[in-house]
Amino acid sequence: MNNKALIALVISLLILQLNSQQMISPFNDDSDSTIYLDPLNTKEDCHLISQIANIKTIEDQYNVQDNGSIKDNFQSCIKVSLKLVADINEGSGHGHPTHMEMVGSKIYFRAFGDSENYGLWVYETTNSTHWQVATIESNLDADLLPDNLGGMIEIFHQRDLVIIGSRVYYSSYPVPNHSPNLWAFEFSNNTSWKINDNWMIGDIVSIGTRLFFSAYTESYGTELWAHEILNGSTWLVKDINLGVDSSSPKQFTVVDSKLFFFATNSSLGSPYYGDDLWAHDMDNSSTWLISEFNSGSSGEMVLIGSRLYLTVQGGTRTCQIWVHETSNNSIWKEVDLFDEFNMSWAFDPVVLGSRLYFSGLKPEHGWALWVHDSNNSSTWPIFEFNHITPNMNLYEYMILDSRLYFVSSSDIEVLLWLHDPADDSTSKLAVINWETENLFFTSLTGLENRLYFQADDGNSGRELWMLEILE
Repeated sequence: MNNKALIALVISLLILQLNSQQMISPFNDDSDSTIYLDPLNTKEDCHLISQIANIKTIEDQYNVQDNGSIKDNFQSCIKVSLKLVADINEGSGHGHPTHMEMVGSKIYFRAFGDSENYGLWVYETTNSTHWQVATIESNLDADLLPDNLGGMIEIFHQRDLVIIGSRVYYSSYPVPNHSPNLWAFEFSNNTSWKINDNWMIGDIVSIGTRLFFSAYTESYGTELWAHEILNGSTWLVKDINLGVDSSSPKQFTVVDSKLFFFATNSSLGSPYYGDDLWAHDMDNSSTWLISEFNSGSSGEMVLIGSRLYLTVQGGTRTCQIWVHETSNNSIWKEVDLFDEFNMSWAFDPVVLGSRLYFSGLKPEHGWALWVHDSNNSSTWPIFEFNHITPNMNLYEYMILDSRLYFVSSSDIEVLLWLHDPADDSTSKLAVINWETENLFFTSLTGLENRLYFQADDGNSGRELWMLEILE
């Protein structure tokens, strides 16, 4: 996983400016919290965005024209509403809502209700209520946590909450002097308990009544484990990298009764061994290697229909897209991104319809938004960002209302973008300078036309905010 989780999500940067005297306070429920984002045109009713400190429209900032690779069919004005939706640690204290999981209309997250009480919380989007579900620790000091805690959480965990029936399973995240453990909470009687003690818990997924998760123990390193909720038993599924060395299983993807994941095994290659594709079948408890990739490789995977699409990079001249057909166990190299496009890295794949979107890095051009169409196996860049600002990075992809939102950043600025596959348009929404001090933002999730995330406006501490698209 790259450092995308440690970099700003631009949407939350908008929040950080709301303490400007030129904006109406979002804490007044009777106030108008609507902001107008002007992608390209400078209509008078869109100029409110330019009044906020350190925020400008693209045209105000650059006064340059797009190159021919992007269509100019932008919307003239996009309205959004910004507001604080849950002040969990009331007042100026930090709630630290982190690693949010959207389940139905509810957002589950970990947070501090006060300076010491850390637990599992729920925010109900239908009526804007929030409450604490269970206490995880009661002796932590939220004010002493590092500023990059949100980034730490995103690095260590990708999916760490599962709901089965009336029970939620989750892990506590890594904070100083505390190991993340696997917990359970039963809604019917409001009881919670720790399933294991002093294990480093990573990803968690479920197949039926069985949990699969990566966990670190002194005896086996980080390997694949299982927990059966019907009888409470927990066991090691397979010691892939024998002994205390870790295979570090990750990128869990479930297809019917099978679990697919990446793992490493030093016995298969050189000391610079990398991620290989593995599978586990719950029906017969078998675990096997599907494909070994180049030494030093790292991978990510997404599912389109019955096919796994894998981005594999690293090692010797390796940057490729592979496909595994789960129905017949076949696997093939779909496109060699290095040979065809001189691409050195491909990160953050996300699926929208039949298309696979990802961040691609070409040394001579920098980062670009790329797309691979699974219908015809074609691959092309949607937009290259180097002509706007050199050394830009792309991250924080979010699918919302059948459109792709993403962020680009450089040493001096962050930009929010919107790509609509309906007409293949890519809109530049706003640019925000890095000059503002004391920034903190992380943990993005979404529902319909609303984005939820953690942000600090300078008054309420690090709490839960919402951005709603009002088009």
